[in-house]
Amino acid sequence: MPICPKCKENVEFLNYSSNNYDNGEFSIDKNGFKKYDKDGNSDLIEPDLFFGCPECNEELDFDEQQAEEFLREKDELQEIVAEKLKQIKEKNVSNL
Repeated sequence: MPICPKCKENVEFLNYSSNNYDNGEFSIDKNGFKKYDKDGNSDLIEPDLFFGCPECNEELDFDEQQAEEFLREKDELQEIVAEKLKQIKEKNVSNL
């Protein structure tokens, strides 16, 4: 799970706001697609997006691509850990 660089808390999504008065939550769904849960009423048309930590409410210096990469880290790290655990279990079973 990604860790906020400001408050060091685990986060599953980032808050966002835009120059067209939209705000909400930005996350990556289980299929790997970007997801915006909007609180505002206007459509996102090439806005300037601002991303922040949902825990400390500090603005993070991320553009949309960086925010996406930050949130995807949780999936990649979980996959790496799962693969390492699988390898350890297989090695332990073969040593029995």
